[in-house]
Amino acid sequence: MNNKKNINFYDNEYSIYFSATRNRSYKVWDKIEFLELLSQKSIISVIAPHPNQGILVARNLFSTTDIILLEVKENSRRKGIGSFLLGELFRKSLIVCSDKIILEVAINNYPAISLYTKAGFEKTGIRKNYYNICKDKKVDAIVMTKSFS
Repeated sequence: MNNKKNINFYDNEYSIYFSATRNRSYKVWDKIEFLELLSQKSIISVIAPHPNQGILVARNLFSTTDIILLEVKENSRRKGIGSFLLGELFRKSLIVCSDKIILEVAINNYPAISLYTKAGFEKTGIRKNYYNICKDKKVDAIVMTKSFS
């Protein structure tokens, strides 16, 4: 049984991811890794309604959806794109019978924390030294959860 989708369909999603992160000093995934991630059957992806504004990628396992990535292009922020992406994820998560959505966010990413709080997520934990910011610096992550039950 093949548990992957055809990766040829995901060039647009990679283009959005690359566009949203191109000014960063790091990339989480190269193109092949990103396309292979998207090809997994457990992956839910949502793209913004207008080209290259943003993308959300999550994994659904059993009754939990885990947000892996939410990226909004810098010049498209504070325009409702993040809220749109989350709303679509909520809809898709309910279709696959998810009870909750979880995510990690850097403790100093105040705009993202605000977005998630407004969307109904609650702080449920801390992951110490979760993100590598640079060679010798790590930042804690806040674990946030939104329950549907």
